[in-house]
Amino acid sequence: MTKLKIDTILDWYDEPLTFIARDEQGKAYLCYIIGNGEYLTLPINNERIGLLLRQESDLRDIYLLSNTYNIAKYHSDSDIELGEAKTYSEIEHLLPAKDHYVNDSFDKWIRGDNSDLKTPPPPPEPDPTPKKVFENEVLICDLEDKVKVLSRNQRFHRSLLLAIIAFLFILLSLILWQSSSIRSIERELYFLSSINIWR
Repeated sequence: MTKLKIDTILDWYDEPLTFIARDEQGKAYLCYIIGNGEYLTLPINNERIGLLLRQESDLRDIYLLSNTYNIAKYHSDSDIELGEAKTYSEIEHLLPAKDHYVNDSFDKWIRGDNSDLKTPPPPPEPDPTPKKVFENEVLICDLEDKVKVLSRNQRFHRSLLLAIIAFLFILLSLILWQSSSIRSIERELYFLSSINIWR
């Protein structure tokens, strides 16, 4: 059974939530808590550790890059027991949520390496660009804005349509009035001409 030892704590809340551990040969493993002292674990190289620490990749993306998974049992910082290998389908429901990033300064605070940190460091500033986690909310906001614009446009189109109908009604009335006026003039002329004929 492979034994691991915590090297760097990346996230902490009453216990290590996410950390990098190493075996006796120095091979690195990323460990993410799944409950009851168990961690979803995978081998990780320095390049991927860099992506994680620079917050260029979230935890889920790092786990999805791997095809080797284990469940590790935590006994102490220096006694973590690496369990049997698992397939993706066995651990898929245990993967971290999308856009779950880590903060490597937690390790300095917990281990006391940085004396100027008296309290846990604040979480990283959120990225101003909307992330996929909020995609549905952004889509809903966009949809609400579009509905508002659409309702304004509908009111404008309704008003325009009513104005056109009123204009056509007036025009038709004028035409009918003109035609009735012309008919009455024609009748009068006909009447006058018939009177002249009888004289």
